[in-house]
Amino acid sequence: MRGVVLQTYGAGNFPTNRADLIAALKEANERQVLIVNCTQCNEGAVCDLYETGRQLQEVGIIPGYDMTPEAALAKLSYVLSKQEWDWEAKKKMMKSNLRGELTCEKPPEMQEYDLIDAVARTLHLTSTKELGQLKSSLFPAMVNTAVLAGDVTKLTNLKNYGANMSAENYDHRTALHVACCEGNLEMVQYLLQNGAAVHIRDRYDRTPLMDAIMHDHHQAIRLLIKCGAHLTGSIRAIGDGLCAAAARNQQVRLESYRIAGADFSQEDSCGRTALHVAALYGHAEIVQYLLKNYAELNAIDYLGLTPLDYAMKANSETVIPVLESHDARRGDELSFDSDKRSSMKDSFD
Repeated sequence: MRGVVLQTYGAGNFPTNRADLIAALKEANERQVLIVNCTQCNEGAVCDLYETGRQLQEVGIIPGYDMTPEAALAKLSYVLSKQEWDWEAKKKMMKSNLRGELTCEKPPEMQEYDLIDAVARTLHLTSTKELGQLKSSLFPAMVNTAVLAGDVTKLTNLKNYGANMSAENYDHRTALHVACCEGNLEMVQYLLQNGAAVHIRDRYDRTPLMDAIMHDHHQAIRLLIKCGAHLTGSIRAIGDGLCAAAARNQQVRLESYRIAGADFSQEDSCGRTALHVAALYGHAEIVQYLLKNYAELNAIDYLGLTPLDYAMKANSETVIPVLESHDARRGDELSFDSDKRSSMKDSFD
């Protein structure tokens, strides 16, 4: 005999009171007999969640996960026919998905799953529904911890155990939010490749893209944009963010917004643009940067003032020449529609 397919209960459980059977299986494994453990249930998979199932793996029985007995027999015949494969290679191939016979990956050994097992035992959870609810509560924290540690292997293990890469914590933040805050490009790329959603908003209405912007992780921003992310929320809020960056002389932050597709002519809640604010604070380099990136030169705020008006009122000797070199105009030199102020306010309201 070179191979055996077992049909066991539930998640691959085996009678613990039959030491003679366990000993026989162990002895067969030592003789290099391939023994595959399959569940007889229509749903679920073989895993070592319970001691009764774990003892089979401890004696060398190969877990069949969600493979049907029929598929296991066919696969076993194929693997045993491969004379060029050694014993370990054959065991490895039986655990691998060759032709779609496995829909779940190999559940690896890991301390995190031991935690789920321990909690399940403590709370006396046994049903599939209860275990699923427990996983949905614990997995997000485990995934976020793996992202913070930059541990791709642990993330892969969690995914193979059924963790959802888009699962939200109590603040509705996902692992992608965390990765974008950290700026770990490897983590961001892994999550995106494994189905993480780019449009989920947290409790504070922030997407992963906005987190990447707020931490100036330019490569992460580019990757998110490539995967379909875009600026969301109030356009006035984006204008407020641009003006705040200009006021603080944060060119790197403005560059983050630019990469994300922001319009530098976007007004804030007072009708000002980032160019107005940069001119007011005398940030000549920011003014040059904004003009280079197509900020509206003669934008008019609620008071009918242009960036040049702001620079003159602030008596900015560094900004005025820059604006004038681009033929900037003052507000009283332009045709200002008296209804613009009210229309802008109405649009904000």
